[in-house]
Amino acid sequence: MNQQTTPSSSSAADRAENHFPPPLPLRVKLLRLFCVLLLLGAGAGLWFYFTSTGPKARQITPPVRAILVEAITLEQKSLPIAIETTGTVIPARELVLKSRVAGQIMEVHDNFVPGGFLRAGQRILSIDPKDYQLAVAARERDLVEARYKLELEMGHQAVAAREWEMLGSSIKQDVDKNLALRKPHLEKALADVDAAKAALEKARLDLARTVVEAPFNAVVQERLVTKGSQVAAHESLAKLVDTDSFYIQASVTLAQLARIAPYGEKGYGPNAPKASVFVQGNPEPRSARLVKILPDLSPEGRLARVLVEVKDPLKLENQPLPSPALLIGQFVRVTIEGQLIEGVFPIPRTAFRDGATIWIADPDNRLEIRPVEPVYSDSGFVFVRQGLEEGERLIVSDIPAPVPGLALRFAGEASPDEPGRGKGKNPGQGPNP
Repeated sequence: MNQQTTPSSSSAADRAENHFPPPLPLRVKLLRLFCVLLLLGAGAGLWFYFTSTGPKARQITPPVRAILVEAITLEQKSLPIAIETTGTVIPARELVLKSRVAGQIMEVHDNFVPGGFLRAGQRILSIDPKDYQLAVAARERDLVEARYKLELEMGHQAVAAREWEMLGSSIKQDVDKNLALRKPHLEKALADVDAAKAALEKARLDLARTVVEAPFNAVVQERLVTKGSQVAAHESLAKLVDTDSFYIQASVTLAQLARIAPYGEKGYGPNAPKASVFVQGNPEPRSARLVKILPDLSPEGRLARVLVEVKDPLKLENQPLPSPALLIGQFVRVTIEGQLIEGVFPIPRTAFRDGATIWIADPDNRLEIRPVEPVYSDSGFVFVRQGLEEGERLIVSDIPAPVPGLALRFAGEASPDEPGRGKGKNPGQGPNP
């Protein structure tokens, strides 16, 4: 049975058909596509026009940034090397002054105190001389008596000689002629005179020794007696130290010793190597000279020992004020002039890099890191003989990041990146507006 369509169902179908728009005609679609292509072509044309006709940026080479450094010109030299070491001040001459005679000390010099200065031949003290004056008087009497006996014996000698002449033929042959002529008596009288003279000389020496004098220019290191002290013969009176010169006993390695000029049997003499002595806290050195090389090695470290002499160490001869005085036992630095080393380049130790290289500026003012081998070094310089040329520039200042080929510039020279300075101007750069 056929179902009839009701009016309500037909209206719903119409609404469904009206929901989708009808398809566009083909020419409309082509027109839209043409418009889109036209707009794209116009945009591409405008972009091409503006890019081809607009201003073009020029490529500029960035300026070279050179590092400012300090340099010195290398010179090949022949110069004496400096051997640096340390040492201790010791006396060049010291002694314990002793009494030659016994007695009571009657007088002492005002400078006979620890630290007091005494001149050579100056009277230091005197011992009571009365006993020795009496001894001299007694020995003088003995000498007079001995001479008196000698004169008497000379008279006896004359008598004995005449008697021998007169009685000689009648004297028995077994009688000793020497006894008859009193020869032994004469010899004894002469010996007694000589003994009396010696005793008198000894008494006079003892009397003279009651006055004690300084044997050399000295400073009193220690006083052991004073006025009123009773001293015996050979008793110690004081400890004296020579003030004319002090020694500095220093230690050097065997390699350093080989750089010191050898000396003969009589030492160095007037050609002794020069030396300088530096005291802590005073920049002015004391002039000195090397006088001896001791024959043994030090027990500590097996080092060679040398003696350096300093004249007038206590500055008693009105030396210039800046030069320091030296004290016994003081620790000092010593620089000794060694043998001549020839054909070397002295490199400041601060310019010696990593213990094996130096920085050189090449002809194009670029950094070259060059390895070198030193032949000798001290605290101030490293000496190099090979691998360098005279006139080359050695960089002595620090560079934060040293790399080979780094551009360098020096004080007083134009920087490569400064405009208007010749080769520092970048090619292709336009003039300043």
